[in-house]
Amino acid sequence: MGVDIAFNDAGDRLGNCTSAGVAKKDVRYFLLTAGHCLNGDKSGVYQYTSRVGTDHTIGLWAELDVGSILLDATKRTPMWTESL
Repeated sequence: MGVDIAFNDAGDRLGNCTSAGVAKKDVRYFLLTAGHCLNGDKSGVYQYTSRVGTDHTIGLWAELDVGSILLDATKRTPMWTESL
């Protein structure tokens, strides 16, 4: 998972959205996106038919429109960098 990856929220009636980047907190990884792409209901998030995580949180206030997806643990090697 990384920037500009298409996904959809299980309960999202708007269809597909794209990611803005990846964030890390302690040992957890999050996919960042627009808040209007998520429901904030902890439902599953999918890339096509593959589950990639959980609708973690949204922020929709004034001009803020941000959402985060808690990525599921996988056996794959992460495809992003933590530093440049």
